[in-house]
Amino acid sequence: MKTTQKLLITLSAAALLFYGCNTVNSSEPEISEEELEIAGEIIGASLSEEQDGVLSSVYDAFSSISQSGISYSGSNLTMQNMANDPGNGPGRGGERNFSADYNPETGEHIVSFDRSFDGPNLTKSLSVLNKYVFTDINSEFLAFPRRDNDMIETIDYKGMRTGSFETERRTSSFTRIDTMFASGLSDESAILTLDGKHNGSGQMTVTLPRMDRSGERTFDVQFDFQNIQIDKAIVRENGNLEEGITGLITYNMQMVKTTNGDTTERSLTGTIELTGDGTALLRFNRFRKTFRIAMRDGSVTD
Repeated sequence: MKTTQKLLITLSAAALLFYGCNTVNSSEPEISEEELEIAGEIIGASLSEEQDGVLSSVYDAFSSISQSGISYSGSNLTMQNMANDPGNGPGRGGERNFSADYNPETGEHIVSFDRSFDGPNLTKSLSVLNKYVFTDINSEFLAFPRRDNDMIETIDYKGMRTGSFETERRTSSFTRIDTMFASGLSDESAILTLDGKHNGSGQMTVTLPRMDRSGERTFDVQFDFQNIQIDKAIVRENGNLEEGITGLITYNMQMVKTTNGDTTERSLTGTIELTGDGTALLRFNRFRKTFRIAMRDGSVTD
């Protein structure tokens, strides 16, 4: 009898321990397939060139600027032999309300303009404020970067974009700030290195065809660049930055869903691997889901 009682006590204790462990595990916030899909769409747009994400800022950082305007091909160190003019891309070029100022004491060029595009697959409108400091190999400021483009060794860049866009699947309003430092621009270096971060916030409504519904979230997202490199030869050969950029981005994002006055917040972290073939691999910490993002338009596939 005592043996039986001891066995029952042991089994009860094990059951309680098992239940407790399950309770701890179940306290981890669950996340639905829909939420992962929407997170992928937000990060895809935050990264893309066409929807004025990180890659659009990279193009701006390596553009050629002067008092008369901004150019994306023909004169920049990393893109001087580009076969295709990215100015022909959606919303690139044709800036309005352009202004440029230079402060010789700080070496800072301040450029602002409005940009809009209205096409069958993309409509967007935004205001851009970019700040640049160009230095030569001796760390001297360059007052005329377009004229002296072959002397540029580093670019210290900060860009802020505020606006909105609409595609077949996404509608979003946003504010994005990118801070980057690029070195190795002179002809003596075959590889250009890029350090920096991205901070974005806004709202997005996404159509989810596989789920036959749409979802809406407000969001905050932060990217930190890890060992981002741009191969100049590949960029010149292919005529775009997407196929010449490699490295890793770590991210942290928060999404908020509001339904009938009730809010649900989700936090996600993970990595974005820039593969050098025009795409990036999006991975989530704690979840096995992986997405592939096209860096040009931010489209997302499994």
